[in-house]
Amino acid sequence: MTTRSRKTLTSLFAVCLLVAVPMGSLAEDDDEPAFMQYLFAPELILANARTVGLSKEQRHEIMKELKATQMATSDAQWSMFEAAEALNDLASEDVIDEDAMVEAARPVFEAESRIKTAHLVLLIRLRNALTPEQRAELAKIRDSDRD
Repeated sequence: MTTRSRKTLTSLFAVCLLVAVPMGSLAEDDDEPAFMQYLFAPELILANARTVGLSKEQRHEIMKELKATQMATSDAQWSMFEAAEALNDLASEDVIDEDAMVEAARPVFEAESRIKTAHLVLLIRLRNALTPEQRAELAKIRDSDRD
């Protein structure tokens, strides 16, 4: 990895952290927003598919939604990467032009918003694909993993 690529990735990571900070104010704990207690990560669902009795149809639906989300977010991720390069260039100046930097960050924030929205939609659709019994079992599994 080149030095420029490493700096770009570091800049992108820093911008993502800035964007993620406000979400912390919604959290019950420091890790996630309170509403996440009602939603389930795809990894949790798939890792416990047999335990919760996921049907073939449910598995198919979940995989379809995962692929759709991946396709929907890939363009936004690329946009974020490109915008982070511009931010890196601006940030490397001796004196940073505040207005230019804020304007250059706008596409990063917009891409981040699109990605977060797509992930939220995914979590909603995955939850809606589960039965109440499956949701209860996954909640128990998730809660026992946290202890």
